[in-house]
Amino acid sequence: MAEDHRLSQQIAQILDECQLSHAVHSRKLKELAALRSSGPPNCFFPSFSSAIIPLFEFSRWRPSSESAVRFIAAFAARCDPRHAVACNAFLEEFLRFLLTGAQAAHLTAL
Repeated sequence: MAEDHRLSQQIAQILDECQLSHAVHSRKLKELAALRSSGPPNCFFPSFSSAIIPLFEFSRWRPSSESAVRFIAAFAARCDPRHAVACNAFLEEFLRFLLTGAQAAHLTAL
């Protein structure tokens, strides 16, 4: 549990740094990819999803949030051939997460 919290904090810090400057995106993509491939496959996504949930709070949307969303999209699209299985598993989980969120958002609009 402490490991999950630490990983969430590391991911949130990377996302915060990406909101400050687009110039750091390529370096931060590598850092985030290293976090994804360094631990057990089932640990990264829960920490990642809890770190990005604040971006879905549209009442607090800022221009810097757009930079974080672009960074997340680039990360989701990035696949290291050496870790293709982990990349594909992450992308599948991420798309499932987005579809679930979109469905929930749609239900509240009814």
